[in-house]
Amino acid sequence: VGPGRFADMARDPANPHVAEFTNPHFGLVELLAEYGVVSLLALVAALTAGVVLVVRVVRRPLPADAEPEQREDRTFAHAALALIVVTPLLSAMHSTWLSQPLTAVQLVTVAALLALVGTCSSRSEVEP
Repeated sequence: VGPGRFADMARDPANPHVAEFTNPHFGLVELLAEYGVVSLLALVAALTAGVVLVVRVVRRPLPADAEPEQREDRTFAHAALALIVVTPLLSAMHSTWLSQPLTAVQLVTVAALLALVGTCSSRSEVEP
């Protein structure tokens, strides 16, 4: 239906699939409806890649005398994993009804955490 058009199409009286529809969609369905299946698959692929990165970082052995800075990547990784796992649940908010774009904010937070994980992970691999 195009970006930003899901709510309009949901309220359109010409829509044959809706009888007094109250726009009960969530972020992932909105993404699918407005941007298409390719965009949704790209998001799922990105989240899957994030899980792979997190698992790789968490499974790497940590020295017993590790400095707090060396533990940062694990903290960020666990936070990112928690947000990725709850993405479907948190995106179930009626995003068009809310003044804050919660699904977008959550996905940006996941991206920022994964960037920190990647930065900390590469830094700890370089340092002895």
